[in-house]
Formats: sequence, structure tokens, C-alpha cells
Amino acid sequence: LVEGFRHTSNIKRYAGRLALWAVIAEVPFYIFLASPESFLYGNVLFTLLMSLGLLWMREHSRGPAFWLAFVLVMVASSFCDWGMVGPLIVMTYYWLKAGPQEGGRRGILLTLLIPLAYTVINSGVYTAEYLQMGYPLGPVIMAMLPNYLYGIVGSAIAAVLLCTYDGTLGRPLSHGSTKYRFNIHTLVKWGFYAYYPLHILILGLIAQLL
Repeated sequence: LVEGFRHTSNIKRYAGRLALWAVIAEVPFYIFLASPESFLYGNVLFTLLMSLGLLWMREHSRGPAFWLAFVLVMVASSFCDWGMVGPLIVMTYYWLKAGPQEGGRRGILLTLLIPLAYTVINSGVYTAEYLQMGYPLGPVIMAMLPNYLYGIVGSAIAAVLLCTYDGTLGRPLSHGSTKYRFNIHTLVKWGFYAYYPLHILILGLIAQLL
């Protein structure tokens, strides 16, 4: 998101795309969570949209207005996927000047300590609670395994990808039509947005069938 913010040519269109797909993804997200209260819980694209707003605010206001917005977004994101950790990761990446520039890789690694620490603490708390309730250690570890894979393995893969990114734009996939501003590159971009609601919809339907 931070790299997208740095390189986008139109912040309004970028925000518009996030908002559009956040709304589209909400029903698949409800099916994926399969709980009545999930309609009160926003998917991660809402978290990213609010974080994008924070980045814009930081560029245009460094006074009390930004910090008020920061507090409001932190509170609002607690009702969305990733919770408060999402905006915190985004802003830490931005503040540390993480990225492909010189010295930026250290910022990447420091930023990714946030989800690592959150995963260990959060999963550790739940593990202790389950053990106190009398559940055997083996089933508890298996129940917590997805959290560790998501938070630790996922963060490690993200660190590798970000550290190998050199900041240059990839070669165009096709010249396409300049008249209609559509080419295979545009199709791939929209495909990445569509992937999120599609894959959670499929996973949610599979879970209901099982």
C-alpha cells in the first residue's frame, strides 16, 4: 500500500478502486467468516482504504489534525480485518522509509516485526486460555497452527519479496489501445483486486459444504 501510494499517479482513483472492491468483497467476507456478526466487521480492504487516507493526511498535515485522524482510524480499524495492527504496519513502513531505496530494507524487516510479535503474543494468550480450560496440548497447537503460518511464515515471505523489489516498474505486458487506455496490464491489475473477494468466497463456500 505504501509503495502504491508513493507511485500512484492519481490518489483519488487509487482510493476509489480500494473502496469499490472493499464493498464488493464484504458479502464474500461474510460468507467466509460464516457468523451473524460478521456484517458488522469490515474486510481488510476497508483497513487498507483507511490507511491510505492516513498516508495522504501525513503528506498534507503534520499537526494535530493528522494525529486525530490516526486515533480515529486506529479505533475504526478495530472493527475491520487486521484490526489496529493494519494501520500500524502501514504507518511504520512509511515512517521508517522502508522500501527499495538505500537503507530501506532495514525498515522492511523492522516493520514486519509488528505482525510477528502480534502473532506470538495473540496466539500465546489463546493457547494459555485453552490449556487452562483443559484442552490437550496437541489439539491446541494444531488449532493455533494457522495463526502462526499466517503471521510468521506469511511475514517472512513478504519480507523476502519486499527486500528483492528494486522499485522499478515492470515491463508493460502489452501496448494495448491508447485510445481506450486498456491493455493486458490493466486487466492484470484489476485481476489482483478481484482475487481477494473471489478466493475468500470460494474458501467460504468450501467450508460450508464441509
